[in-house]
Amino acid sequence: MGQRARFVITLPLVLLAVTTLLAQSPHTDNAHNTGTNGSWINQYREPAARLIGEAMGSTFAWQRLSVLTDTIGHRLSGSAALERAVEWAVDEMKRDGLENVHTERVMVPKWVRGTESAEVVEPVRHPIVMLGLGDSVGTPPDGVQAEVLVVAFLRGAR
Repeated sequence: MGQRARFVITLPLVLLAVTTLLAQSPHTDNAHNTGTNGSWINQYREPAARLIGEAMGSTFAWQRLSVLTDTIGHRLSGSAALERAVEWAVDEMKRDGLENVHTERVMVPKWVRGTESAEVVEPVRHPIVMLGLGDSVGTPPDGVQAEVLVVAFLRGAR
């Protein structure tokens, strides 16, 4: 999808979100109401207008997003692609003239897919297609043996 098409699709969503926010009736709960007759929303009108103006007047954010997604791709925790994305972001922010750009050490879980297999062992051995899901518990070295439970799926049943 081209950059222009993405912008055309996204713009109505941004406008819908802002107009919904602006059209909301005032809160009746005094803890959330900073004024009377919906005046609490007035503080958001100018920043919302600036955001909409920037979104409509520039493709800067789309260009950055396209480099990140199209060039670097997925950024799973612990992956080489995530490291490239972080380095790219730091370089871009420095190139933009931001000060005190730095990274911080963050500990995140990382799941590494191992080998996976399943098979019927009796009455005749044959493999079963299976998929281990992320963060699943590993199987002991000797494997697991259990009886098979057959579950029927009826088409159209809910």
